[in-house]
Amino acid sequence: MVSDPVAAGVLSASAARLFGTQNAAGSRFVETIMTVVATRKQQHRHVLTYMTDACQAAYTGMPAPSLLPQHTEAEEDLPIAA
Repeated sequence: MVSDPVAAGVLSASAARLFGTQNAAGSRFVETIMTVVATRKQQHRHVLTYMTDACQAAYTGMPAPSLLPQHTEAEEDLPIAA
């Protein structure tokens, strides 16, 4: 989700206006989907893969997959940039 309250308000208002949502829950849904799409694109990862995994997890009662990229052990050994 968007951590900046002003940005969240703008995004919710945009969702309601652009996608014609009927209530706050619909606006939150659109906001969440837009956040997932933007995050996955920034990570150069497939949006549909995440959405499929999320739907399968919900259907089977498992936790949703993380939007955070998974790091390999080799990446963990790299120094952190200052």
